[in-house]
Amino acid sequence: MDDDNSRSVDLYEFTKAIKDYRVAIPEDDIETIFIAIDSDGSGNVDYEEFLRAIRGPMNAFRQGLVDKAFTKLDADGSGAIDISDVKRFYNASQHPDVL
Repeated sequence: MDDDNSRSVDLYEFTKAIKDYRVAIPEDDIETIFIAIDSDGSGNVDYEEFLRAIRGPMNAFRQGLVDKAFTKLDADGSGAIDISDVKRFYNASQHPDVL
């Protein structure tokens, strides 16, 4: 699908994939769908954009759980989770792959 290995697909690759996988979408609608999925208007759809379009928004309950988990992991309150935050909560030293 990602013929040029750019980690995103442009309209040409998207159209080709729709046809290759025999998805029953009228040709006139393919570009409209592509534009709707391309949420940042870059002319390319990356994996995250595609997943957001397929999954749709999280419901309030799930969003609340994600927010709580993020807040707990973001121990330093920086607004981002980095490796030092993760190290505070997870110790992989006894994991079978590490041993």
